[in-house]
Amino acid sequence: MANLPASAWQPPLPERDRVLQNLAVTGDSREAFSFAAARTAGVYTLVRRREDGRVDHAGTSGNDHALCGITGIDVYRQPFDPNVRNVCPECREEAARTPPEPVVSIQERLHEMLEPAEGPLRDELRRLLRAGAHVGPWTGGHAQTLAEGVVFDRIIEGADAIRKALAAAASIELIRVKGGGRNFLVVVPRGGSPAVAVQRPDPDQSPETRDEA
Repeated sequence: MANLPASAWQPPLPERDRVLQNLAVTGDSREAFSFAAARTAGVYTLVRRREDGRVDHAGTSGNDHALCGITGIDVYRQPFDPNVRNVCPECREEAARTPPEPVVSIQERLHEMLEPAEGPLRDELRRLLRAGAHVGPWTGGHAQTLAEGVVFDRIIEGADAIRKALAAAASIELIRVKGGGRNFLVVVPRGGSPAVAVQRPDPDQSPETRDEA
């Protein structure tokens, strides 16, 4: 399915709730894990003008226009390559002048998202993320749908905060983290403050999985 615009093959919302943002990313198991070491070189996204689609352009961070300034674009799920024959010369020059921001690890991304939260659980989780805690799965979608997967009987700290976060917006992100021998649950309502909880391990998990990170 190469060369299809991203908008051409995104699944409908019920399916997106289950798979689109479902991430399971393992932290670096080495003692030397750091946000700086985990960053990778950034790339510009390939975009093309909707009317013709024959010239490759580099998308800006919001992907609402190209580096050369054109709008009315389709966004593709592949990087911009400045070396192809049909590349926009302005985008190629601008991309060489201003390299894209580096790609941060999933741990650093969540660490930043937790900044508005408050309390000791937030501080504990951010410390573990800086040490490379295991993040995943990470799922985004309808709050009502994702709330069905939250087992409150297993939550031992932070249940009230999770309830409030689940009710705060129609769309949320639900993230699970393992670190320091604890299982964390994070709910991030769209436009709201994140909530952090600790829960008992899933009884269906193997001992090896429970002890990760």
